[in-house]
Amino acid sequence: IAGEIAGRLFARAGGYRSWREIGMLIAVGLVSAAALVINPYGLDMLLVPFETVGIGALRQFIQEWNSPNFQGRETWAFIFLLIGVLGAAGASNRRLNWTDFILFSGTAFLALLYGRNIAVFAVVATPILTLHLDAILSERGIVLRPLRRVRPVMGFANLLIIVLAIFGALVKTIAVVDDSILQPALESTLPLEAVAWIQEQQPDGVMFNSYNWGGYLIYALREYPVFVDGRTDLYGDEFLQRYVQIAVGSDDGRAVLDEFDVNLVLIEPNSGLARRLGTESDWRAAYADATAVVFTREETNP
Repeated sequence: IAGEIAGRLFARAGGYRSWREIGMLIAVGLVSAAALVINPYGLDMLLVPFETVGIGALRQFIQEWNSPNFQGRETWAFIFLLIGVLGAAGASNRRLNWTDFILFSGTAFLALLYGRNIAVFAVVATPILTLHLDAILSERGIVLRPLRRVRPVMGFANLLIIVLAIFGALVKTIAVVDDSILQPALESTLPLEAVAWIQEQQPDGVMFNSYNWGGYLIYALREYPVFVDGRTDLYGDEFLQRYVQIAVGSDDGRAVLDEFDVNLVLIEPNSGLARRLGTESDWRAAYADATAVVFTREETNP
């Protein structure tokens, strides 16, 4: 909407939507915003994205909320796409209109700020790139016209691509449902055995758990409410910062455990909290394996 308005106000050439069409876009936007309000959270739902971005713990400790690491090869495609759009727009006679400029620059800013937005940038940048590449080719007399009739060899090639896609989907599906493949992967990342021990022993008390396992524990250990899970917008920055204090094993975090009357801890063995509790007399490691360790307070579980 901003791009179309800017184009109508500042662009010399045409190609932009009429004021009536822009008004329709604005109306659809307002209706969409109103539809979001129809929820138990009410008007506050509109503030959730801004509150989430304001959570400092996300930017400090979660990789996808950090700026992209341009030393890693996984970000090179983003770099190539960013440079490619700029190069194609500069090399073609097609002007970069206001709408494309605002969409491109806005999503590029978000992607550079938070790596999780690279996918959104790609959705916006790819059509812009293809439009300018097409203009470059047309200027040089290379026109790619769609075929009106498909030759047998092309039909066979398309059929082969479909078969390969179906085969790949089947292989992937089998891989994620085959216990011989799935179980080792789960055991290496989730506290399966530790959860089984807690279910069997039923230790009393409030549980503190690793942030990484919160979602799994909601499903697998329903008798014990989680201390934290991945729904960061529900917890807020202050609470998540206190979680971090506990997880790293700081003195302030140790006091927070007492404040919340925690006497059951399920955490990674190499965490700061695990090392801290391992040295304290009022806590003992009741269960431990390569993935997780369970601590209980001696006063509650002698």
